Amino acid sequence: MISAQSKFVLSVYLCGLIAYSAPATAGKWKTVDQNDTVITLKNWPDPEQCVFRMKTSVDYSRDITSAACPLKISRDRAGLFRPRTYLRIQELMPGHFWGGGYPDDFSEHPMFTKAKGRWFKYFKNPVISPGQDTECYNSERCRFRRIKFTVWSFTENSRECQWVFYLPDLGRTDASSGRSDTPYSVEIFTCQTSIPFTKKHILMKPGKVTLVFPGPPLKVEKSVQKPRDTDRSAESGSENSITDRLKALKKLEDSDLISKEEAAAKRKEILKNL
Repeated sequence: MISAQSKFVLSVYLCGLIAYSAPATAGKWKTVDQNDTVITLKNWPDPEQCVFRMKTSVDYSRDITSAACPLKISRDRAGLFRPRTYLRIQELMPGHFWGGGYPDDFSEHPMFTKAKGRWFKYFKNPVISPGQDTECYNSERCRFRRIKFTVWSFTENSRECQWVFYLPDLGRTDASSGRSDTPYSVEIFTCQTSIPFTKKHILMKPGKVTLVFPGPPLKVEKSVQKPRDTDRSAESGSENSITDRLKALKKLEDSDLISKEEAAAKRKEILKNL
């Protein structure tokens, strides 16, 4: 992926994924505030729920920023997992240039094959829409790529997702010219919208990468807190919420989207809140 003084190392990418499920090694991955990164999220649903981490690559060729949105695993009132997004932005250091993009077939991406932890299980066993170019390394058409895929969960039918890779410097810099003033590569895994990301949604300036959410942001339901015994009104609202969840669960069971055993287990979990 990187020429001149370094090249793409798949294990370095994988370390960025696993960092969300294992403690960061001292001096490497570090949790940071969004304001300390190059990333700006515009029109994004609940960006305050994103968690950002940064590190410098082992060969000091690039700074890497990753984000999990939202990091907290939760379900909506119907018991369905909330959709999520994984971001990865790399900034090339002076003296290096981009020699190529993602080197392997998209179906073998570490996100699907090697990433560990509960958070990444959401992206496991994807169904990649047919007729798409899943291999592209260093040709001009590889600067911007978008691939559609679907993820499945035992509590829901399916959810449309997309992978976006943008590396505008690919093929435009070399060993003599080095990097440009916006030496970034952007990678997005998102199931929070099926509206296509395009180049206009990824804006680059020196020291800043703005990611614009396509279309209106999703309305994320807030978690319902357990009411106090003294708050009868809140208690009534909670009971209504539980009724809604039971109705949604019954619809899933009647539609054969979940088994009777799974429905019974979920129903028992919901009734614990009564």
